[in-house]
Amino acid sequence: EYITLIEYAAFYGSIQIFNFLRLNNAEMRPILWLHAIHGRNADIFHLLEENRIEKPKDSFEKCLQEAIKCHHNDFANYIQENLMNNSENIVDYCFRYYNFQYLQEEEQFDEGQLFYIACHYDYYTLVDFLLTNGNVDLSEILSVSYLKYFFYFDDILNHFFIV
Repeated sequence: EYITLIEYAAFYGSIQIFNFLRLNNAEMRPILWLHAIHGRNADIFHLLEENRIEKPKDSFEKCLQEAIKCHHNDFANYIQENLMNNSENIVDYCFRYYNFQYLQEEEQFDEGQLFYIACHYDYYTLVDFLLTNGNVDLSEILSVSYLKYFFYFDDILNHFFIV
């Protein structure tokens, strides 16, 4: 895969170069959305909207993920409020990319989901805290098929181990 000059300009937020190339009919591919998020230039982002550039992979979900990954929360807010419906993956993205600032107070997730995410992304301290102080019911968690592979119960030690 190659990167074009207009994509390079978007990645570095150079509106002058971006506009020059755009006005001279540079090809504007869907990947520009992701480069514009990296460049953190709202003018470039809005030009993509105005020019109706095709969404990456037909969805703004990837853009939301990229904004959270880059900790560009202003872009993440804009994407979520104006370009797409609510995403079910926000909590996952925030934990995956250590962007806890983007977690909203009203974010809905139960301790089981939090426990799963903490296990998945190796937040051992949080796992320990939830097991010790939380309302995490291991029997309920182990009944969920995709979680069975994370745990091992040692009968001799009478202890759960996270795999």
